Amino acid sequence: MISKLESTVPAGAEDLKAQIYIERAWPFIGKNRLKTLLKQKDIRINGKKATADHLVKAGDNICVYISGDYSFDIDVIYEDGFIVSFKKPAYLPIDADEYGIGDDTVLHRLKRRYANVQLVHRLDTATRGVMLAALNPDAYEYLTGLFRNHWLIKKYAATVVGKMPKTSGTLRNYLEKNPVISKVRVYDKPTPDSVYAETIYTVDKVFELNGTALSVITLEIPTGRTHQIRAQLAHIGHPLLGDDKYGDRSVNKALNAAAIDLCCREITIKDTPAAGKYAGMKFVCTE
Repeated sequence: MISKLESTVPAGAEDLKAQIYIERAWPFIGKNRLKTLLKQKDIRINGKKATADHLVKAGDNICVYISGDYSFDIDVIYEDGFIVSFKKPAYLPIDADEYGIGDDTVLHRLKRRYANVQLVHRLDTATRGVMLAALNPDAYEYLTGLFRNHWLIKKYAATVVGKMPKTSGTLRNYLEKNPVISKVRVYDKPTPDSVYAETIYTVDKVFELNGTALSVITLEIPTGRTHQIRAQLAHIGHPLLGDDKYGDRSVNKALNAAAIDLCCREITIKDTPAAGKYAGMKFVCTE
């Protein structure tokens, strides 16, 4: 069976090589598979066979013909017609990028199943794990209220490089975002453009892999900042395993760690009367 994936380059998008555009539009095609598709001339731009270096521009029609099916499934944990909890795969973007590129995203997959769904929070693209979404306007107000009032407890599981300084602790820093390089900088004291970030950790296990010490930890984040966990752990010298942006590429390569080991393991709605019938409910991502 041959499946056809089709995309129209959004207005305002910058000119991109075909290979880069397709990687951003359908991230789970995979680099090796994409190279094969280009080599076999299974990609068309405006009806013509494309090469990897072919530039695509706003308004161009992109067609990719792949053997088998490209899955847009989403793993639902809980759904009752009001809210839905689901598992976000690692490296699947939440939504289209700033140029509107993104034919396979968390929101796109949800809308194929729930027409009126609305997202109420985010996870970094590289992070996997449990999320919540609203299935109608009332649910959106309810869930955003939970986040606004800090009535949700989010716990993460991660593997970091090295042995943590203590068996448990709290990281308190200030993060300043640099949108140009999509990275945040960590400060120990506030700066004019920084925001407060707090991460609580507990060490579950310490082990060695190829002579390198690694720690498996559980984290809770009272604040939800961009790249918070990644940046704060790297700041104390214990970056996430597989994190090339904030960590050590040479260590990741030596340990064959090609993906960031970070998962939002559970979200719990606090047991408060204000949370209504969902008070105390826990949504867990089992791997």
